[in-house]
Amino acid sequence: ADRLIIEAAHKINEAKGVKDIAEIREDFFISKRHFIRRFQKVMGLNPKEFSNIIRFQKSLLYTNLQIPVENIISDLGYYDQSHLLHEVKKMSGYSRSAISKKYNSTNLKQIFNSTHDMALFYNTIYL
Repeated sequence: ADRLIIEAAHKINEAKGVKDIAEIREDFFISKRHFIRRFQKVMGLNPKEFSNIIRFQKSLLYTNLQIPVENIISDLGYYDQSHLLHEVKKMSGYSRSAISKKYNSTNLKQIFNSTHDMALFYNTIYL
């Protein structure tokens, strides 16, 4: 395993997917191109995509905890409510309200956590 990339993935997760990827990359003193290539090799997607997935998962967690949408927007770095709604729809194929009404916490785990071969640091569904 590539320890640098694993640590970078942990940092992205700790930052809730909000921290700028360039800042994280600079913490490891690695070029942008090399970082993206290594990250993609280890994780199977680029750092920005990974960051967006983390943010999406956090938004589902916050929704499940019934945290007000204004707090979700500010804590996860969305510009406004329409930006949040667009990202949720893009990532899941469902609107935020449809997810809340149609699926309970256990069902969401089954839908978004269906791969059993995921590395522990990537397996970050918190529902």
